Amino acid sequence: MALYEQLVVDGQLTKEKGVTYLVLSPAKAGKHRIGKTYEYDSRNKVVKVPLKRQE
Repeated sequence: MALYEQLVVDGQLTKEKGVTYLVLSPAKAGKHRIGKTYEYDSRNKVVKVPLKRQE
Protein backbone atom coordinates (compact mmCIF):
# COMPACT_ATOMS: atom_id res chain seq x y z
CA MET A 1 0.00 0.00 0.00
CA ALA A 2 1.35 3.44 -0.90
CA LEU A 3 1.99 5.74 2.05
CA TYR A 4 -0.69 8.23 1.08
CA GLU A 5 -3.34 5.49 0.82
CA GLN A 6 -3.16 5.02 4.60
CA LEU A 7 -4.33 8.64 4.99
CA VAL A 8 -7.56 7.88 3.19
CA VAL A 9 -8.07 4.57 5.00
CA ASP A 10 -7.54 6.06 8.47
CA GLY A 11 -8.69 9.61 7.77
CA GLN A 12 -12.06 11.30 7.84
CA LEU A 13 -13.47 12.25 4.44
CA THR A 14 -16.15 14.81 3.64
CA LYS A 15 -17.74 15.79 0.36
CA GLU A 16 -18.78 19.34 -0.52
CA LYS A 17 -19.95 20.62 -3.90
CA GLY A 18 -18.68 17.52 -5.70
CA VAL A 19 -15.20 17.61 -4.12
CA THR A 20 -14.01 15.00 -1.61
CA TYR A 21 -11.75 16.37 1.14
CA LEU A 22 -9.53 14.70 3.71
CA VAL A 23 -10.28 16.39 7.04
CA LEU A 24 -7.22 16.93 9.27
CA SER A 25 -6.66 18.78 12.55
CA PRO A 26 -3.55 20.68 13.61
CA ALA A 27 -1.03 18.48 15.45
CA LYS A 28 -0.04 19.29 19.01
CA ALA A 29 3.75 19.47 19.50
CA GLY A 30 5.16 15.98 18.91
CA LYS A 31 1.70 14.37 18.80
CA HIS A 32 1.25 13.39 15.15
CA ARG A 33 -1.57 10.98 14.28
CA ILE A 34 -1.40 9.41 10.84
CA GLY A 35 -4.49 10.31 8.83
CA LYS A 36 -5.70 12.71 11.51
CA THR A 37 -3.26 15.63 11.88
CA TYR A 38 -1.12 18.10 9.96
CA GLU A 39 1.63 20.56 10.82
CA TYR A 40 1.84 24.05 9.28
CA ASP A 41 5.36 25.24 8.40
CA SER A 42 4.90 29.02 8.51
CA ARG A 43 8.44 29.76 7.33
CA ASN A 44 7.91 27.90 4.05
CA LYS A 45 4.12 28.44 4.00
CA VAL A 46 3.32 24.76 3.48
CA VAL A 47 1.25 22.10 5.21
CA LYS A 48 3.08 18.91 6.23
CA VAL A 49 1.07 15.71 6.66
CA PRO A 50 2.72 12.81 8.50
CA LEU A 51 2.70 9.59 6.44
CA LYS A 52 4.55 7.14 8.67
CA ARG A 53 6.70 6.90 11.78
CA GLN A 54 10.40 6.08 11.59
CA GLU A 55 11.10 2.49 12.48
